[in-house]
Amino acid sequence: MRHWRECIEGDALAAHRLWLGDGWKGDGRLVVIDADLHNAKVPGRVYDGARLVRSDLRGVDDLTDADLSQVELSHCDQTGA
Repeated sequence: MRHWRECIEGDALAAHRLWLGDGWKGDGRLVVIDADLHNAKVPGRVYDGARLVRSDLRGVDDLTDADLSQVELSHCDQTGA
């Protein structure tokens, strides 16, 4: 599994923020596959509209601002998230 910083920082995060600003249209959606997000310290809004597949979400630091109803989760470990 890749560390969360490899998936949710830099170009991928910038593209996702643009995608959110464009009304969730076109390219740029954050898609995270096979990632270790365990204890990630990322603001919850980052996850809005994201697609997370086979990722470890245990102990993710702050999901209080996230609208998880709009997050596509597939085969993720959410224990304690």
